[in-house]
Amino acid sequence: MDIKKVIEERVGVEVTEDTIIKDGVERKCLLIGDGNTKMVAYLDEINIITEKDVDDFVSYVKHNLVRNESVSKDAELIKDFDNVRDKLIVCVSEKHDIDDGVLRRDFLDISQYIRIDLNYGYSVAVRKDFLEMWNISEDELFDIALKNDNYEVRDVSEILFGVRGDDDSAHMYVVTNSKLWQGAGCICNPQVLDRVADVVGGDLIILPSSVNEILAVKDTGDNAYYDELREIVNIVNSTEVTGNE
Repeated sequence: MDIKKVIEERVGVEVTEDTIIKDGVERKCLLIGDGNTKMVAYLDEINIITEKDVDDFVSYVKHNLVRNESVSKDAELIKDFDNVRDKLIVCVSEKHDIDDGVLRRDFLDISQYIRIDLNYGYSVAVRKDFLEMWNISEDELFDIALKNDNYEVRDVSEILFGVRGDDDSAHMYVVTNSKLWQGAGCICNPQVLDRVADVVGGDLIILPSSVNEILAVKDTGDNAYYDELREIVNIVNSTEVTGNE
């Protein structure tokens, strides 16, 4: 089947074949569409056997072209700070995972940075040169982003079983934002951590679950408990959390 011809006829856009080097490997691909809305489809990832596969791939192409058009419009939208003020969200990541051009602050052994949460599940990391474009200081920008989202503190037992356990000291809490996405940025927000401490009822132990949330438990001062929690984090991170989280 000539998938190139199918896309041209059913989507109504130009399709060209090309070879792109990705991660040091040459890969054959289709360049679909033109200008800022163009998308790349790698031939070794296209698995079409049945007519339904064709329909699914056509739908996938249409969705991505619409998304790319939105992203192109968003590139103009973000030039005006008033358009993105309420879309800023503080995120955290390992230091080596953040591009040098991205505005960031080191926090313990991680870095905090800001993303603009846009349409179609798309987001843009705020770069250093955005400060000049928006005529805003780094401190002011981080302050606005930190205040943007509402963070939720939920008991893990209630989430899993619908009821709280009897032992308050054993409660584990999930802390994330209202989007359940990039919620671990709360670890950089003292006001949020104070609220979590009030819920927990004392000093906190923060467990780095993923970039989307943190786990919090009450600090009992028991060294054996610390070792147990460390093991839980290691197991979860190695079996349940993907590399980019």
